[in-house]
Amino acid sequence: MKKILTIIAIMMPLMYLVSCQDPVQPANDQLISFVSKTDSVEAISGLMESNAVIKNNSDKQVRIKLKLEVISLIPAHRALVCMGDKCYWGVTQDTEYPAEIVLEPYQESTKTHFFAQLETGGETGISIIRYKFTPNGDTTKTISYTTTYRVVSGL
Repeated sequence: MKKILTIIAIMMPLMYLVSCQDPVQPANDQLISFVSKTDSVEAISGLMESNAVIKNNSDKQVRIKLKLEVISLIPAHRALVCMGDKCYWGVTQDTEYPAEIVLEPYQESTKTHFFAQLETGGETGISIIRYKFTPNGDTTKTISYTTTYRVVSGL
């Protein structure tokens, strides 16, 4: 009986600590996280697409801004980014966008919230673009992903 009481005495504080944790928050306490993302696209020519599904991990509305970073870009290639109902075409350099994605508590984004495309201009080669998403202006909570666009010549 004494062993059972000892076990209960040890378990009660542990059970309390576990019950105080928010089970929805990721282990690294990210405000937003990726559900899915496009890391690589390969095509012969034309329009190539990259997208990401982002999840709001909090119980509050989140406003997300995007910064596109050009790591490398073939001269004929042009990027397109759409955030909500705003689209920006012909991007060839690092750009921060005034539009934002608004996600309600625990909501996941859809293609209507964000997608990106690359117009190849018929030129082969590799272009690499990083997409950085910052919630509520807090750069310490920024998440990012990089897409490698490979345009190969047709045989």
